[in-house]
Amino acid sequence: MLAPLSGEDRRRLLDVARTAVADALAGRPPRRPEPAGILARQSGVFVSFHVDGDLRGCIGHPAGDQPLASVVPEC
Repeated sequence: MLAPLSGEDRRRLLDVARTAVADALAGRPPRRPEPAGILARQSGVFVSFHVDGDLRGCIGHPAGDQPLASVVPEC
């Protein structure tokens, strides 16, 4: 079982996801940060988008076969 994420880990992952969304909206390829710390962890990912509290979309990669630095921006 993986250790729970710290608040800092959660903030870092959210920053990576938000940067990927901004890149997509600007027509740029997603930036993939250096896989260090939490971003080096191989894990499944589930990303959801909410607007005004309503779920607007979601996607995931359950395999857990890639580092979070690659999977989060891709999702």
